[in-house]
Amino acid sequence: MVPSAPAEPLTRPAWAVDVLVAGVVTAIIVLGTTHIDVEAASDRPVDALAVVVGVVAGVSLLGRRHWPWLVFAVVLAAAVVYTARSYPGGPIYLAGAIALYSVAIVSSRTVAYVTAAATALALFATSVLGRGEADVTDLLFVGWPAVAVLAADAVRGRRERVAAEAERRRHEAEQHREEERRRLAEDRLRIARDLHDSVAHSMATINVQSGVAAHVLDRNPGQAGAALEAIRVASRDVLDELGAILDVLRDGEVAPRHPTPDLGRLDALVESSRLAGVDVDLRRHGSFDDVSPAVAAAAYRITQEALTNVIRHAAVDRARVELRRRPDGGVELEVSDTGRGAAAVASGGSGRGLVGIRERAAITGGTATIGPRPDGGFTVRVVWAGRQ
Repeated sequence: MVPSAPAEPLTRPAWAVDVLVAGVVTAIIVLGTTHIDVEAASDRPVDALAVVVGVVAGVSLLGRRHWPWLVFAVVLAAAVVYTARSYPGGPIYLAGAIALYSVAIVSSRTVAYVTAAATALALFATSVLGRGEADVTDLLFVGWPAVAVLAADAVRGRRERVAAEAERRRHEAEQHREEERRRLAEDRLRIARDLHDSVAHSMATINVQSGVAAHVLDRNPGQAGAALEAIRVASRDVLDELGAILDVLRDGEVAPRHPTPDLGRLDALVESSRLAGVDVDLRRHGSFDDVSPAVAAAAYRITQEALTNVIRHAAVDRARVELRRRPDGGVELEVSDTGRGAAAVASGGSGRGLVGIRERAAITGGTATIGPRPDGGFTVRVVWAGRQ
């Protein structure tokens, strides 16, 4: 006998259903058995034993949900006794069908069909041996076990479909949650990059110009005034950037309060770098009107971070930005200076800016090359290949 899967604790409605089924089936067995007419000469008249085994079979159905195999064994034993005594066919076999269904629903299809075949064979053999001959009514011992397992198979198939659908929905929900987590992580990283690039550039300008203002305040008030004006403009820009980022964090994606960074704003970026004391030579080679927004924004932010590094670390007052349109339709950006190069980057700053440059290039399909120049200074070069 194959053990059934552990049954779950029953709720009150389930117990109520089991009590109702057992009560109704027991009543049918008692009434049906006591009113059976003996027609065949080979049938034994119904007596008290026939009623007792019928009651045992019916009442045992109370535990069919919790102990299906035990209940099936009891009901089958009662049916074998009833059949061996050659009583006329009666409703006791209804209990057998219900007990077999209860076993089949918690077992594999193979076990269910093997159990049904074994039940039919056992009752058929018992009937033939009890009467000493086979009868056409013995075919019923094949019919009701087959109906019981087929019904269980249909219910099992429906449950499997429901379970598969629930699993599919659970998997989709998990994928959705994972996608949300990934999107939020990307948003946080994007905001961190933008915050670092824009704020660092403005703060570098403020730092340089405040030093200039403090140094020349008494000797050259005009130059000090220009430095303070540069500080005012840089402060305004950084406040605008912070306000836009806070809007996104507070309300989600909203309309930006300032133009989206792109290649058209490089002139303004170069001018802000000049206010910080670095004369930037901006050169464009080709048309960039059809460059994708993602690449254009990345190129702007990379240029911004590279110029910030020049202002903060290079100890030089000149830099060059070159933007080229490649023959394959791609874009090449190069920011270079003739300052202290790698030693300055290594000794000052956290390195997050260079990491951000590489990340921005990678997520937009570009390749970043960052390092010292052979003749001194430092170069940031990013290439976005075009469509072949």
